[in-house]
Amino acid sequence: WLERGEVPLPLDEMVLERFAIAAAVILDGMPRRGDAGLVELVLSAGAGEVERSRALRLLGVEPDAVLRVLAVDTRDVPIAEVREFFRDGGIDMASLGRVHAVLVKSVKPDLGERLPEGVRVGVGPALAAIEAPAAWRRACTALRFTAAEASVVHHEALGALAAVAVRMRDEDIAQVADVAVLDRLAAEPGTLGVLTAFCATGSARQAAARVHRHHSTVAARLAHAEARLGFSFSGPGGRLRLDLALLLRRLRDNPA
Repeated sequence: WLERGEVPLPLDEMVLERFAIAAAVILDGMPRRGDAGLVELVLSAGAGEVERSRALRLLGVEPDAVLRVLAVDTRDVPIAEVREFFRDGGIDMASLGRVHAVLVKSVKPDLGERLPEGVRVGVGPALAAIEAPAAWRRACTALRFTAAEASVVHHEALGALAAVAVRMRDEDIAQVADVAVLDRLAAEPGTLGVLTAFCATGSARQAAARVHRHHSTVAARLAHAEARLGFSFSGPGGRLRLDLALLLRRLRDNPA
């Protein structure tokens, strides 16, 4: 209605109709929750705080509220399935190239156990929502450390390793001879899995249990890899050197 103190005029109904049409056009064009553009704006380092604050409020989040940003690699899992998975507890989601960004208030400890098979997640630190670009960068760094046996990686758990991911470029990794040897060993089914299990456990017997192979088979694989790489895994720094080579290879193959 038109609020006025006078007697209604003949064109009042037409004026109301025009106002209704204009309001519908304006409201339909406004970004709102579910609009990927809002998430992109929140995560953009180039956006000003005023723009980011407005986008956050349109998503229902106060700029000083604490949230986490997840960097999600869906691999071959349909994005619709992943979107449905994060619907419960997620604030919003946007696809940024091959990596998807998810804004959440918190992350449950069993996230890795519940994820659809094949999906990998890098978890950014809990920061004020206005600092979302920094959280997004760190989530992407964490995503680079994920693997089949570690589908969820928290940035806080990386410590000094985060600096390795930031500083090491693909061309730097290409110069590491140990990584080149691992690439050749990758052609042998199961070998990298054995090496990864050995680095995680420090024991050939425990590695065998982890990969469900006989101890003698794993021992033979380890001896073969030692010969190819040219150093002993049990020698001073041997396991650390192997673990670092595996890590560099993972970073190269996971460009977030």
